[in-house]
Amino acid sequence: MKSEKPTYEELLNRVQELELLVGINRTLKPVETAIFENPEFSKFINLSRDGKIIANRNGLIIGWNKAMENISGIEQSNAIGRHIWDIKYELTPEDQKTDQLIESIKFGLLSAFKNPEKFPNQVHEFTLKTKTGELRILEDHSTFVITPDEIYFLSILRDITEKKKSDLALIESEKRHRGLLNSLEIGIIVYNKTGDILLANPKSCSLFDIAKKEDGEHYNFNYKIEYLTEHGEIINNDTCPVQKVIRTKLSIRNFLMGARVKDNPDTMWFMVNAYPELNKDEEVEEVVVSLLDITDRRKTVQALHINKVALDSSILPIGITDLDGKLNYINPALIKQWAYDSETDMLGKNALDFWNDSKTVHETINEIKSKGSSSGEFIGKRKDNSLFPVAYKISTIIDDNNKLLGLVGSFEDLTEIKKAQLSLKESEEKFKSIANYSASWEGWFDVNGKLVWMNSFSKQLTGFEPEEYLEAEDFFTFSVFKDDIEKGKAALLSALSGSSGDNLEVRCNKKTGGYIWISISWRPIYDSDGNSIGIRTSSKDITDRIQTNRALEKSKRQYDNLVANIDVGVFIIHSKEDNNFYFDYVSPRLAEIIHEDVHSIMENPMVAFKSIHPDEIETFLKLNRETQTNKSMFDWIGRLLLDGEIRWIHIISKPEIQSDGDVLWHGLLIDITNDRKIQEEIASKNTQLLKVISEKDKFFSIIAHDLRNPFSAFMGLTKIMVEDISVLSREEIHEFAEAMSISANNLHNLLENLLEWSRLQRGVIAFEPKPIFVKTRIEETVNPLLDQASKKKIDVSILVPENITVHADINMFSAIVRNILSNAIKFTNIGGLIKIDATETKDKMIEIAISDNGIGMKADLIDKLFKINEHSNRPGTDGEPSTGLGLILCKDFVEKHRGKIWAKSTENVGSTFYFSIPI
Repeated sequence: MKSEKPTYEELLNRVQELELLVGINRTLKPVETAIFENPEFSKFINLSRDGKIIANRNGLIIGWNKAMENISGIEQSNAIGRHIWDIKYELTPEDQKTDQLIESIKFGLLSAFKNPEKFPNQVHEFTLKTKTGELRILEDHSTFVITPDEIYFLSILRDITEKKKSDLALIESEKRHRGLLNSLEIGIIVYNKTGDILLANPKSCSLFDIAKKEDGEHYNFNYKIEYLTEHGEIINNDTCPVQKVIRTKLSIRNFLMGARVKDNPDTMWFMVNAYPELNKDEEVEEVVVSLLDITDRRKTVQALHINKVALDSSILPIGITDLDGKLNYINPALIKQWAYDSETDMLGKNALDFWNDSKTVHETINEIKSKGSSSGEFIGKRKDNSLFPVAYKISTIIDDNNKLLGLVGSFEDLTEIKKAQLSLKESEEKFKSIANYSASWEGWFDVNGKLVWMNSFSKQLTGFEPEEYLEAEDFFTFSVFKDDIEKGKAALLSALSGSSGDNLEVRCNKKTGGYIWISISWRPIYDSDGNSIGIRTSSKDITDRIQTNRALEKSKRQYDNLVANIDVGVFIIHSKEDNNFYFDYVSPRLAEIIHEDVHSIMENPMVAFKSIHPDEIETFLKLNRETQTNKSMFDWIGRLLLDGEIRWIHIISKPEIQSDGDVLWHGLLIDITNDRKIQEEIASKNTQLLKVISEKDKFFSIIAHDLRNPFSAFMGLTKIMVEDISVLSREEIHEFAEAMSISANNLHNLLENLLEWSRLQRGVIAFEPKPIFVKTRIEETVNPLLDQASKKKIDVSILVPENITVHADINMFSAIVRNILSNAIKFTNIGGLIKIDATETKDKMIEIAISDNGIGMKADLIDKLFKINEHSNRPGTDGEPSTGLGLILCKDFVEKHRGKIWAKSTENVGSTFYFSIPI
């Protein structure tokens, strides 16, 4: 079924509506100074420390504040009146300038001015090269300022160069710490609260053959491991150090544990330390385990245990006396220690000979007799009378009957230890002196958790003197912000239990009020015997970092919220020098446009491009290779094939070259299918409109030609009558008047048809279809034409069945029959025959045929009959005039009823005109 043909006026109205949709002819009154009339706004622009640029809708800069002069080096007088894209190009680093840069900036800005309410408040970073050649990193906040009279583009530029340097330094610091962790010869493993391995350093991976799972989130053992107690018993899950820490939230220190592969007799031995990392709800979040491989040491200890008696006899200086204090046994080590030549030189001597203070030795012997043992220090006297410090341990020797037999003692030369203690004391004083000039806040707590020393850096950070901290009744209440006191106490308790820790972040009170953020690291301190003697803490001010991180988190949240609420897909592609790439960021809208999900795209970046139409792949890849090679902007418009539907998209991305040679491509993906359809519809309507205009131009040319002859004849007759009426006879005047009447009648008929056609084109003719009987309506239409037929002695036969009806507009139906029948009479010779018949077709239409045995037509004339731009008129058999307009009217009326009209003819045989109307 053919659709209704639009009128000329409908086409024009549709084009105007489409023009409004795409923003054609939209104008705004420029008011260049209105925005500065507000003094508060002027103060905001001129006194801000951020650079501010204001441009009008033509891209001309009308605002350039002092801060912008300081940032760029371009004075206000040299910036005002210039195009903003020219300024941005001038300040762009040389390696980022491209031939398309100015046009890209210009196109983006002017396009945004058309729909400023749809323009998102953009925040992005870029590098600027000042007039002095210095590179600065700026953060650009762009938006539109809309006043009642005008729209302005406002760009706020913040210099974040130093902040970027700080962030880079932080990243480098983290890399160094990770490098330190990887270089440790101690195994470090981090477990989550369910016992899965989250992190394992290279040492622990090599010890246990640990490998990452395929999902990349956890580690796994490549074989089954059994854990053993120091007595060789298998440790079950509940007593495993990790599970015990998770369950009790308490640290485990110096836990001796064995590990072996199942069914393998060789056992590895470790000294294990494990401590929990608690979250804000004081629940275990992670467990950090350190593993010191002591397999070789344990073997040595076992060997020493087997030979303990022999080793003691050969290494330790040991001597035995009788009850009177005379030596009756000495080992070689004792002989050497006291500088004697042989055993015989010492045996039988009294202990008094070896002590510099005889009083002390008698007191020691009495103490041993009364208590059974004694230990301490004394000044010894060698054979050469040289003195040296000695540590002793002396016990009584008792037989099975509890009878006192003598004394046994071991002696240690303290000379080197004393020197070491003196050196340690001097070192401690030096340490304290150096620590006072340290760039970190240092402190020392004793084994009871009491602060015993603090360096002077405290005053620089908090304003408190070290003495104020030392004298505080409760250190934590005095120094730590109230919400972090429990966290600080828990850390101290962990340190006192023997664990080390890093990067505990707490707030410390300032003397002037408020607080600062500090990061604390702590290490246990041990004496030469391995006994804990205190805790050393080192703290750094991280206030700026905390504030920076919070600002970054806030900025990221704002960015994510912004991106989530715009109808444009946003992405960041990270491409490597080896042409591999992955997505750093994908917005939900982008995934929605290409009918994928964000997770799939991040996991497999090729998913994002699988829907490119097969016909577009070659051009897409070619442009991709060019932009990758040249590090230039990627700008592509093409088709996607999504679930059988074609969608048009526009992808724009700009490269950002990283210091390591990688490139970040920041881009947008825009669905332009609707815009494309509108453009195609405009083009189609314009083509139709041009065709209609061309047809009408030719049609009016034909009508003008057809009007010229009757008017010329009519004017000729009137001229003759005016000039020769005095000499014309009555019969001649009657003949001229009759000819004028015929000419006027023909002109009237032509103008009537032309007016009828014009009204139909303009849609002012009412179209009111209803059921009508075909034969009855044809008879009523034919009657007025029978006189014309009788003058040429033409017989008109109506062969239409009585019961046939159609659903049609009565006036239009009559006009169709009247015009076709008039043409049949006009082109049939005297004495001819005309028949009118009607039949029902299979598609529920009534086909009406009006045939004659007249002069007929050639094939080329038949092709021109119903075309408005073709000349198809010719005179009738009795010289009757014809314009061809009647058939054009018939065609429009038939198509208004969703029917068809056509003709068949043979020259000198006759013609048949057919038209169909629905039942």
